[in-house]
Amino acid sequence: MKDINSVTIIGRLTRDPETRQAGISTVCNFSIANNQDFGEKKHVNFIEITAWGKLGEVVEKYMKKGNSVAVEGRLNQERWEQDGNKRSKLSIIASNVQFLDTKESGSVKEMFADEEVPF
Repeated sequence: MKDINSVTIIGRLTRDPETRQAGISTVCNFSIANNQDFGEKKHVNFIEITAWGKLGEVVEKYMKKGNSVAVEGRLNQERWEQDGNKRSKLSIIASNVQFLDTKESGSVKEMFADEEVPF
């Protein structure tokens, strides 16, 4: 059965991806803007994305602000308290990233089909 927590979204990177080490793994954070068109009314969603391991390394290497991507993954809701107020943030943990408008277009999984990619 496919994971019930599954999402696919297309958008443009709003900033260059940033990576850091988290224990023995690499974690890459970036955000995308996703436009919704309601006729005369337009709305933009800004979505935070996290990509772990080799996927995150490849995203940082090949993607820059303004690039168009399709992201597959699962929703993740973080909850915390700040100054006595309850806060939350919805983000996506990426399982695949499809590069849509670069010369390296294609999914990360397809780009590294001959290599063992741990995701």
